[in-house]
Amino acid sequence: MLRSLVGSEMCIRDSSKTLCSGYDVDCYETMRDDTCRTEAYRTALAQHSEGRVVLDIGTGALALLAIMAAECGAERVYAVETNQEAAIAARQAVQERGMQTVITVVEGYSTEISLPEKVDLIVHEIFGEIASSEGAAHVLEDAFNRHAKDGAISVPLRARTYIAAAEFPAEEYWAQLDHPMLVDPRATSLKLWNFPPHQVLSEFVVLEEMVFGRGMIRMEQQLDSVGLKLNRTGDLGGFVMYITVSFEAQDSEEINSWTSEDGHWASVYVLFPGVHVCEGDTALLSAQVDIRTQAPSYRFMAAVVRGTVPDDGVIGCPGEAELLACDQVVMPWVHTCIP
Repeated sequence: MLRSLVGSEMCIRDSSKTLCSGYDVDCYETMRDDTCRTEAYRTALAQHSEGRVVLDIGTGALALLAIMAAECGAERVYAVETNQEAAIAARQAVQERGMQTVITVVEGYSTEISLPEKVDLIVHEIFGEIASSEGAAHVLEDAFNRHAKDGAISVPLRARTYIAAAEFPAEEYWAQLDHPMLVDPRATSLKLWNFPPHQVLSEFVVLEEMVFGRGMIRMEQQLDSVGLKLNRTGDLGGFVMYITVSFEAQDSEEINSWTSEDGHWASVYVLFPGVHVCEGDTALLSAQVDIRTQAPSYRFMAAVVRGTVPDDGVIGCPGEAELLACDQVVMPWVHTCIP
């Protein structure tokens, strides 16, 4: 017996340029105060910055990572920022530290500027709640090809997005929010902080993995189609995502937005029409991720199969083509802010 969740297509067209124009001081301070994130970057820069020429992409109003690199012994730092107000504030932050002879704030997009020299290290934090959604792959491929020496180091090295089937948050989740959350009824996804773990219905799997450096960006892994076995009875309302960021060559994940208590990344919850499911059912999830453009897009389709999917995988499952053919084009996701 097959029960369909109507497919949904979510195309995110919020390019990195649009995102940069919307940041304010509170946003930068929230990122600074994300202890796990900040300390992971500090540790990596302490290891790699000394004596090197550094490019900081998206330095922000606080010039936080550029100042860290300078404090860790960087010879020169080019701190690139496209938001005019943030660039002015960044210059002021650099001057207050007396670092203007080491740090040069460059106003503009990293994809459009030229630097006076090639750099040894690129530090960046242009990750969204879906890791690639702020255009990291596009921006960093250009940066490593145009601005970096051969063998230049990337800080960080890797970013992943994980996804799992989940219920729509229950009433108690919304009741505990400090302020009401207003949602466009056409929304295809929500950004939710502190998503309730007990409402996850399956194991998490990797949606995408980006590895940075050596003049290119490699998409090491991208989810095509998978069967997620549901581990309990409930009401499947969509799929929840979180990101991890890695700084070491081994399979470490120093930043984990799912487990971080003071993290500034929310979880993305992709909405599907709700359906009651039973323990042992399988949620079929098909995802197409296009991250090579300045405005990445994501397309998700889903269905529910009673029982277990055969071991030969989701592709070719009886009736799958018919189920997933009923997808609909929908509006872009909604950006929300929860204090």
